[in-house]
Amino acid sequence: MLKEGSEELSWVLDYLHEAPGGYFRQELVAGEYYVAVAFIAAPFGWQEMDESDGPYVGNPAGGASTGYREIVIGPDETRSETWSIGDGDGWACPWLYAYDGRRFVRLTEILRDHSGMESERTEVSHLGPVRAVDGAIILRIAEEREEIAFVDQLYLMIDGVQAFAEADPQAAAKVAERDRDYLVLTGGESYEFVFRVPALIAGIEFVDVSVVASGFYVALE
Repeated sequence: MLKEGSEELSWVLDYLHEAPGGYFRQELVAGEYYVAVAFIAAPFGWQEMDESDGPYVGNPAGGASTGYREIVIGPDETRSETWSIGDGDGWACPWLYAYDGRRFVRLTEILRDHSGMESERTEVSHLGPVRAVDGAIILRIAEEREEIAFVDQLYLMIDGVQAFAEADPQAAAKVAERDRDYLVLTGGESYEFVFRVPALIAGIEFVDVSVVASGFYVALE
């Protein structure tokens, strides 16, 4: 979906590729290429919405780019190229990790661009298939920058069913509802939460997950 007035840019969609975790790898044949790894924002950013539009839906990690590289591949040559984007290229805000049974895997940011209390609102981030471990989705929220994150509410939609967090009682209560009783994370702090898979889909290894989060962050100078 493109914003109204941007239809002439629809040709670009044929040249977009996913870069999971900020990495893109491609085998290139002879030719000239201009390649960039960038954050792709949702069709409508939260700045353009009001509360009547509902939650901000899409990839919250949008709007920044590393710029581009020009790649020239000579005749009869094939080259494997890798591009990456990371913290130094604009990632900010709390990071979300999911436990896959062996380790926590870094997935996405939450609350990106929600700088300052006046920017607080609710966003929905679709994670796609996530492994259920012992009948639960285990997430870690980590603040990894010089900033303070204020998380007001956090819950999951697991195959369309709402699931609330389990953790130590105090932390779970702070993200149970949108009431401005914030869970506060400063740089280097993290919290882990368990979300039980609904009974109707218990036993399924991978379930479709979306994260619903409310809050904001404040950068430290």
